[in-house]
Amino acid sequence: MKARTRLRDLRYWVLNKAKERPKWLGKTIYETMKKKSQEPAFLEKSEKAKKNRRGGSLSNPVEPSHFQGSISAAQHAKKMAKSRGGVLPNTPELFLKTHFKTVAGKGEIAANKRAKQISETYNKKLDDCSTQGSQPNPDLLYWETVGGRNRGKVQGLGQGDHLYYNSSSGRGGVGSSQPYEPSIFSQLEAQVEAKVAARMVEVEAKVAARLEESNRALVQEMMRNMTNFGHLFSGCNTGPSPQRRPEDDPGFGGGGTNATQTPATV
Repeated sequence: MKARTRLRDLRYWVLNKAKERPKWLGKTIYETMKKKSQEPAFLEKSEKAKKNRRGGSLSNPVEPSHFQGSISAAQHAKKMAKSRGGVLPNTPELFLKTHFKTVAGKGEIAANKRAKQISETYNKKLDDCSTQGSQPNPDLLYWETVGGRNRGKVQGLGQGDHLYYNSSSGRGGVGSSQPYEPSIFSQLEAQVEAKVAARMVEVEAKVAARLEESNRALVQEMMRNMTNFGHLFSGCNTGPSPQRRPEDDPGFGGGGTNATQTPATV
């Protein structure tokens, strides 16, 4: 996923930010990338991805895939569980949260035709069960509505499907009436984050202690220098007095400007 993200960002930089072809990129590849970016299919896919990141927009004719914005379906499920005391929403509730939005004067609007079809099919199945006097499991009913897994994913749930359905047997994951329990990966991730945070606090404390010690030593050194410098201009100097030469005294001959000149004897 990191490689995919980096490659996508690199492609965007080459096509949209770079003023000319980078020296490290071959001319043929660069021209192919430029040509590909102008194809209608690519432009439509790019526009759909842009709308998905922004949470969907009804002013553009291109239908978004969802209304969940830049947050994954799994993150939406965990946020909803947090507001419910740790109880996960069921799959239909998560699907409605990420694929429908309320518009003033229009009510609930689906992100696309497929989302509307899934919602209508699910409600029909739910009505049939109610007519028969049965109380279905929402997660199992949603599983039947979308037809199980398709290419390893349950449609409409994105990365949140692992919270409800096992990847091997298909269904039977966390039920809607059970409290949310993080997966092993989530637990390890939380442990690593906690250890990193604790280590950062420890490192910051050590750095602060070293800075304080260094500053204290610097202040002491400055105080010593100021004390020694002050002794040079005070009467407390106990060092030897500078020696004066007779010729430096104006009262002696040859040294000062008022000295008497003695004629030379021939």
